[in-house]
Amino acid sequence: PPDRGLELGTDLAFRHQPPTAVAIQCLRRSGDGGNLLLADGLAVADEIRRTAPSMMMRLESCRVLHEERTGRWHYRETRPVVDTVSGQAAIYLGREKRIVAAADADMVDLAVTRFKETARHHDFCVSVDFRPGEMMFLDNTRVLHGRSAIEGAAKLILHWQKCYLQLDDFAAQYRRWAEPARI
Repeated sequence: PPDRGLELGTDLAFRHQPPTAVAIQCLRRSGDGGNLLLADGLAVADEIRRTAPSMMMRLESCRVLHEERTGRWHYRETRPVVDTVSGQAAIYLGREKRIVAAADADMVDLAVTRFKETARHHDFCVSVDFRPGEMMFLDNTRVLHGRSAIEGAAKLILHWQKCYLQLDDFAAQYRRWAEPARI
């Protein structure tokens, strides 16, 4: 099947303590396409709330089911499709996530489509030509991230790695490292 890229979203947002930051590093790349896409999730949510308030209300009230089985771990959580509580924009969309049956499934589908289209609009989304050796730290509670389609998939080699962080833990550890040695 042709590569369509990766949808914009936040990583592991369904977990009890989702990572507040993600570090992404590009290890290898050749060919065209596969750019890193970044969008401000809160700005997208505010735009939908302004232009289609009933759609935004539906996204914030409809629940999505996420299941992940990794070795001995099995997570099963339901959360709103879009959660903008406390100035965060956790977006629970993408692979292995499905919307829990809703009476107005058509309205939910329209709202999800509208959100995805708005997030990819040039007013909210930037495409970064991510090259080997480069690394980005992103606020995983606000910055939606994905990947553009790969052109000529047989010719492109793309390898990224990710690391997840809790910013509060990272800041505390940094302060401890930065303190002058006590004797």
